[in-house]
Amino acid sequence: MEGTLNQAVPSGDIFPSIEELCEKIFEEPLFNRRMLIAEAYIKKLMRTDEISLPFFDGVDYILRQKGTGTLKQLARHLCYSERQVQRIFLDAVGTTPKQLMSLVRYQSVWQELVAVRNIDYMNIVCRYGYTDQSHFISDFKKYHSVTPREAVRIMLE
Repeated sequence: MEGTLNQAVPSGDIFPSIEELCEKIFEEPLFNRRMLIAEAYIKKLMRTDEISLPFFDGVDYILRQKGTGTLKQLARHLCYSERQVQRIFLDAVGTTPKQLMSLVRYQSVWQELVAVRNIDYMNIVCRYGYTDQSHFISDFKKYHSVTPREAVRIMLE
């Protein structure tokens, strides 16, 4: 995906046979099976023989931290400099570890919002390392285009 940041690129240029994937996913009624279909598709696209072990270790660390860590913490965990960690991620997936952490944090928050009906937003702000509630809302809107409260309301309709 290198070179696609802030670009308008047809999805078929990056993800071959994306239409077939979408059909398979939406034909499947069970969410867990949808995930498996998507994961299998992504695995076929990845060149895992070219991706370094520190990248996989870094992704594991980011997922376990639910995206709340910092580049400095990740670099310390991997025993590399921050700049080298950035190179490893850029080479593997064409994005920085900070961007990946932000996406993972958003996904973790969204999963929690979907799972818990009685949402304590200040608790989320604290647990996921947001500076304040407005920072949380603006970060959420970056990915979801609406506030967390609106997203949950739309999902429940």
